[in-house]
Amino acid sequence: MTKTKIARIDHFSNQLASFEADKFQVIFHPATEVLIDKGKAAFCLKAFNAQGVKDQFFTADDLLTDKLFKLMSAKNIEGYDVTIVPKSKTFHYLTISSVTSLKLKDLASLGFAPTMVTTIKGSLHIKLYDLVCRIDKDKADDQYAYNAQMFVWALNKSVSTLRVPRPKSLEAAIHAAGFKHHGTGSFVTCNRSLKRSCTECVAQIQKVRGMKLTAPAVRVGSPDDTAFYLNALRETQVYKSRLLGDAVIDDVIDRKVARQAFAEHYSGDDVLAFLMSQGHVKARENALEHAVKLMTF
Repeated sequence: MTKTKIARIDHFSNQLASFEADKFQVIFHPATEVLIDKGKAAFCLKAFNAQGVKDQFFTADDLLTDKLFKLMSAKNIEGYDVTIVPKSKTFHYLTISSVTSLKLKDLASLGFAPTMVTTIKGSLHIKLYDLVCRIDKDKADDQYAYNAQMFVWALNKSVSTLRVPRPKSLEAAIHAAGFKHHGTGSFVTCNRSLKRSCTECVAQIQKVRGMKLTAPAVRVGSPDDTAFYLNALRETQVYKSRLLGDAVIDDVIDRKVARQAFAEHYSGDDVLAFLMSQGHVKARENALEHAVKLMTF
């Protein structure tokens, strides 16, 4: 076995151990132009586990076998990003993606204590990190997981370099250490692995208890639709305001959404259509004039 392969396995092994998860799901995401142009879709790893049963959920020991590690490596070479989703009866895992060194230090200064930090881009000019914070499940509170989901989404919107859509579930796919991240061109390395839970995350999630934050109704459309995304962006701004104890003022929220939308290169027509779709704007006698004022600050 080469030194490079030993190092890759060590990074992967340390990453898996930090979660203390019961099982893992492996998802391959097409990440090169060749695969994307061919219309390839993401798919789950399905293989025989150590007990000889074909499954899509594996223990850490399963994934570290030579057979499965080679299979994952082959797909990675083929142009797929290798990601893992930890599954646990005890813990939730909050993923914060693509964070700069400065933002990582800011999070540490605020008391956030990740169980794992991986480097997804390690160039001389810029380093980017993925981190995962672990919290205990609260089986007595059926709203807890949703509040945690909204909290981690708001946190990603604040610190991630990516445009982060509203997550479909709390546990997000995490880039596997020891494999190439095709988006950055770097091999993912596990540079911090600590078996600990994040008390600051728990404290922040506790703040939204009693606010009666309920899961929003599913709308027509998809996360790729402009209207869907801008509505989700507005929900994030409302959530952030409540989390910080600020008053939720429609005009203030709408202006923040408009600023963010323009920063992300949405057109004036898109922003105007979004504002005019809001009930509190439509209800005004001078609705169009007011919407334009919100856009022009």
